[in-house]
Amino acid sequence: MSVYVARAAENFRGQASRAGALSVFLQTNPFNLQELQYHPSTTVRLASPSADTQVLIRAALTGLKRIHKPGCRYRKAGVMLLDLSAETVEQGPIGGSVLLADRGRLMAAFDQLNQRMGRGTLWIAAEGMNQSWRMHRGNLSPAYTSRWDQLPVVRPDAIFLFSPPFALQRDRQH
Repeated sequence: MSVYVARAAENFRGQASRAGALSVFLQTNPFNLQELQYHPSTTVRLASPSADTQVLIRAALTGLKRIHKPGCRYRKAGVMLLDLSAETVEQGPIGGSVLLADRGRLMAAFDQLNQRMGRGTLWIAAEGMNQSWRMHRGNLSPAYTSRWDQLPVVRPDAIFLFSPPFALQRDRQH
């Protein structure tokens, strides 16, 4: 879960956004009725809106501790960032703006190093070192509707290996 929270925090910083709260959820397999069914969720409010990876991971783990039930075989876990605001909107604890500015510079340096040296060069220890459980992206479907580089291209010089259905119908009429 920490890996996904860290990635979301990085994206938020890139968009100059912050989250004021996050929701954590767990889910067991709803199709296996022989196992215990459990689908909890909880919301954790932050003291002030943040895109700081450590702050968000700490909040996510706090939520996870609230809802985790030993003995359940979880199939899915997730985090949703809530109460989104722009980075320019400053509403935090009195005297906390200096600390927030220092943390902001730290996270900016963190992101710059990961952009320059490759994602995963620096990470928070809670993300773990062995991530064999991660999604295998080799089986990912093309994103035709959201990525220009994956849009199919039709060339005028393309040779069809089969006739379109309307051509077959037209030939049958003659």
